[in-house]
Amino acid sequence: MRVLKSTSCPLQSSPSKSEITDRIKEISLSPAATPLLNALNISNDLLNKTDENQQKRLFLFSDFQTSTSDLSQLSPASTALFFYQPQAEIQGNIFIDSIWFESPVQSVNLPITLAFRIKNLSDKPLENLSLTLRINDKDKGVKTVKVGANSFVEETINFNHLTPGIKKGAIKIKTNQLFFDDQFYFTYNIQNQTNILIVNEGENNPKTFEKLYAVNPFYNFKAIQIGQLKQSDFTDQALVIFNNINDLTSGAVNLIKDNLSKGASVVMIPGAKANLNAWNSFLSAQNQPTLKALTNENARSLNYFNDKDPLFTGVFEKSPENYSKASIKNYYPLLVNSNQNFISLFGFNDNNPFLTYSKTKSGGRLFLQAAPLLPEFSNFDKQALFAATFL
Repeated sequence: MRVLKSTSCPLQSSPSKSEITDRIKEISLSPAATPLLNALNISNDLLNKTDENQQKRLFLFSDFQTSTSDLSQLSPASTALFFYQPQAEIQGNIFIDSIWFESPVQSVNLPITLAFRIKNLSDKPLENLSLTLRINDKDKGVKTVKVGANSFVEETINFNHLTPGIKKGAIKIKTNQLFFDDQFYFTYNIQNQTNILIVNEGENNPKTFEKLYAVNPFYNFKAIQIGQLKQSDFTDQALVIFNNINDLTSGAVNLIKDNLSKGASVVMIPGAKANLNAWNSFLSAQNQPTLKALTNENARSLNYFNDKDPLFTGVFEKSPENYSKASIKNYYPLLVNSNQNFISLFGFNDNNPFLTYSKTKSGGRLFLQAAPLLPEFSNFDKQALFAATFL
């Protein structure tokens, strides 16, 4: 009798049942996957070298996965074949399917949101599944999730870093089924600096963002005119801001779309004389609120602030209270409908947004503000919450 494993040559023959049993018990899990047809051919070659008068039988123990168990090319043989497919005592499995970061760039001292998907391939719902996040062998967070039967759940866990560099992470769950898929390992890089591109229109544009990012050397920003914009300007940029832009050229629109599809974060702020046709053509294509004609109403306050959004995770020690509210004099009201996909960060109320953002399927984020950053329009850029939002 011989034992054939996928990771080595056949073991030497064993004359007794006990020795064969011991050798089977010594077999460990391996990522190696040998096609079943190859294993049968090797086994047949071994049997053909034995005494013709001996009884020849092949016993196959396998889970018979589709990718490795194609026997359509198996030639008829005189050797008796016995197939055994073990069945798990506990049917189904719960496992970590995938993970991803909400932002394509991770930075020091800024909140990091890690999203994960857990699948439950069993007929029983799971009420209290504990998940642990470890970074560089240190616990960074614990979360309890519920997963319905034959379903999946997507959740997030938040943390931050005080030092830059490459980090090694692991998300772990504890189940009673298969154990090797209870851990999901990953690596990522925390940057020393974050790159920001500021796109202006006209030389008289207030340097609002330039002044904001100049206070901290962590922000490596570059300001250019929209007429000079080219594809290479987007390279390695964590954030691209189109500030007080009147005319969205087709070239700029194509660059924005292309980089959103690659996971970029883009902020869009219209100018005082925005070309609404060009702007709304772009926004409609992105399934975002569109701009109405400029209003000149009495000053209104931004009474709605969505501080619960993950964008502000770790920014405040507690929910802000009694904060100074921005006064909006002139703005482009946003036309919204139920089919649009966006989240309101600031608004006159929760149904009348002023600053929104949305997530693309590829991981990009598109921000839209309803008024230029000009004194005659608002004092939003003078508020502490403005800095908290864009830093």
